[in-house]
Amino acid sequence: MNLYRSKGFTLIELLVAVAIVGILATIAIPAYQSSLLKARRGDAKAGLISLAQAQEKYRLTHTRYGNLADIGGAVVSDYYAFEVAGSDGASYEMTATPQSKGGQSEDVCGVLTITQTGIIIGSNASDCPIP
Repeated sequence: MNLYRSKGFTLIELLVAVAIVGILATIAIPAYQSSLLKARRGDAKAGLISLAQAQEKYRLTHTRYGNLADIGGAVVSDYYAFEVAGSDGASYEMTATPQSKGGQSEDVCGVLTITQTGIIIGSNASDCPIP
């Protein structure tokens, strides 16, 4: 008769569990990081659209496009820097440049740009799926 009954996990069971967690982590972490980049890119696109709307609102009363100070300042973002790259009065070009915080500078789209046409393009247009 066995008086001692073992309770708990064996070393093999623990090693198998650790291996499974490791395999799942190698799949899940890059997918999660990619999702973060896409979400932050979406925030940058929304910021560019907001700035474009401010440009159009400014143009209604001033008959020209303005600079960043004219249209009410920048969009606040930890992951993108927004600026009006060119505004000659008849047209404008605004950019959202990815910052290194959170790895956003690794985004495949690179610098996002919007012009008075309202179309947003990435600096790596062939790699960037922007509708």
